[in-house]
Amino acid sequence: MSLKKATTELVDQYQSEVEGWLYDMATEECPAHEIYNRLVSDEYEMFFTFTGEGRIIGIVVLFTRDDGVLTFVGAAGDVWNEWDTLHSQFVALAQSRGLSTIEFRGRRGFLRTFKKFGMTEKYTVMQFTV
Repeated sequence: MSLKKATTELVDQYQSEVEGWLYDMATEECPAHEIYNRLVSDEYEMFFTFTGEGRIIGIVVLFTRDDGVLTFVGAAGDVWNEWDTLHSQFVALAQSRGLSTIEFRGRRGFLRTFKKFGMTEKYTVMQFTV
């Protein structure tokens, strides 16, 4: 499993997959066009994930907050099934930047999956429709 920072060449090569994956990770709070704009302005970073055989399996979009937290905007493709392998790569990425915390939002059910990596629940987001 390998993790590669997005380059123009990689984005061009996998353009159709990237476009679909950006829509997959988009939310009401952060639609695909907003993710794209923030990637273009270098506020967000995109990483490609590949199998050991070099087959692309997904993308991860993240940014570093002002308080020094590596924050995941989203992931798409088959990356969630590969977190056992990717975890150490993201820890190394955070440490290489002098960061000691990684954070992402997700459904409460993700806690079961990520608890073994030391993930804890920080807060709850609530909403209602009027």
